[in-house]
Amino acid sequence: KTIVTIEDGTIKGGFGSTILEFVSKNEYQNKVKILGVSDEFIEHGSILKLQHKLGLDAINLANRFQFLSA
Repeated sequence: KTIVTIEDGTIKGGFGSTILEFVSKNEYQNKVKILGVSDEFIEHGSILKLQHKLGLDAINLANRFQFLSA
């Protein structure tokens, strides 16, 4: 029912955008949720710290998927 893409880069122009084009072209009715880095300046830090801040770490993703599957 829901297609979720997770990107370790920017959302705009990424894999999720390609999925949206495919869904549109093929007239799918699925919801699409794209997770990734916003198109804005991100402060420097370790990958784990930045993933946590952006909600892309394992714990935050697990919480999101529980919500999506409900």
